[in-house]
Amino acid sequence: NMYIDYGFANVAMVVLQTGTQVNDTDARMWNGLGRAHLSLNQPKEAVDAFTKAKAIDPDMVDVLFGLGMAYAEMRKRKEAVENLNLFLQKASSDTPPDRVKAARDTVARMEDVI
Repeated sequence: NMYIDYGFANVAMVVLQTGTQVNDTDARMWNGLGRAHLSLNQPKEAVDAFTKAKAIDPDMVDVLFGLGMAYAEMRKRKEAVENLNLFLQKASSDTPPDRVKAARDTVARMEDVI
């Protein structure tokens, strides 16, 4: 995740792809891979990775956020709103406020679209 945060999503992609091959049951690896794909404007691939992470750990807040945002990028309103609302329900006081705001704003935008 540090690679992604510092703008090296392509490096993160290589590391995380290897990680998911070594341990395909680690939700954190799949979540990181989803974040890397999303950072590289690859929402379809991000959805695939986040979906694998969600299957392993359905309550992982970061996965719900990432999946919702990836679906939003793909203009899949129902899926975006569903995952972002789950994220908002499960978010805690430790959840970064900017993510909560982004989720709320995205849900509002998705619900406003006819």
